[in-house]
Amino acid sequence: MNLQPGAPAKRRARRADCVLLRVFADFPSSFVGGFSTVTAMTSADTEDRTDDDASTEDPSNEQDTPEEKAKLTLDVKIDSPTACERHITVTIAREDIERYAKEAFDELGPKAEVPGFRAGRAPRKLVESRFKEQVSEQVKGKLLMDSMTQVSDDHEFSAISEPDFDFDSIRVPDTGPMVFEFDIEVRPEFDMPQWKGLTIERPVHEYSEEAVNAHLARLLDKYATMVDSDEPIQADLPRAIDNAHT
Repeated sequence: MNLQPGAPAKRRARRADCVLLRVFADFPSSFVGGFSTVTAMTSADTEDRTDDDASTEDPSNEQDTPEEKAKLTLDVKIDSPTACERHITVTIAREDIERYAKEAFDELGPKAEVPGFRAGRAPRKLVESRFKEQVSEQVKGKLLMDSMTQVSDDHEFSAISEPDFDFDSIRVPDTGPMVFEFDIEVRPEFDMPQWKGLTIERPVHEYSEEAVNAHLARLLDKYATMVDSDEPIQADLPRAIDNAHT
């Protein structure tokens, strides 16, 4: 049994140009590893299987290519509180919830361990009753992963943040659709103004010879090294010194 709910969706998420799914990179361990204690078959259980059971298995099934899962029936509502925010409400149809639950119990049934029964031999109703909570968590994880993937594929978001919602507060209802909502920050959308054909005036500044000499004198004063000299004072030296300190 696949202990990582939504693994195929994770592979698809890598191709999605959206950060909506990054929040699922670290799902809570409550449903990721919740089945490890109830679905794993011990070596003794494997040895107890009869030859008739083994003969009924079709080896060709291992080579079958799994069919692509049907798309979810989603009702997606997108609100824009501000130019940079989106509030998204996703409603998952009841038919999809029941389909995912059936697939989970179909996968769990042949491996489920129930006291008083050999592994995989317990009645379906008893398995559903005993592992209802664990299966509900797994179904919730798969539904969230697949629905978020589908939302990112069907709607274009220039998201700049991860979805903001509380995973633990989301519940799979016993009846009716499953609804969850989240907020996300996006790049603002606006119409590009007409910029072609615009003209600007390039500023021009003219420097006089005196301004250039004054700047050179300041550079000399900044980087020059003072040394002792016995030579007479040059005629233009006081002027250069005065210019350097103006």
